[in-house]
Amino acid sequence: MRKKANRLSAEENLEAIIRRLKSIDIKAPKGFAARSVREDRDNG
Repeated sequence: MRKKANRLSAEENLEAIIRRLKSIDIKAPKGFAARSVREDRDNG
C-alpha cells in the first residue's frame, strides 16, 4: 500500500514538473539546429 502511495506521489510530481516545463517559453533562434548540425558535420 505504501509503495503504491509513493508511486502515485512520484507520478503526480513528475506530471507537475512536465506541465511547468511546457509552460516555459524558450525558443532557439531560427535556423539554430541546422547551423549546429552543419557545424558538427564540417568539423568532423
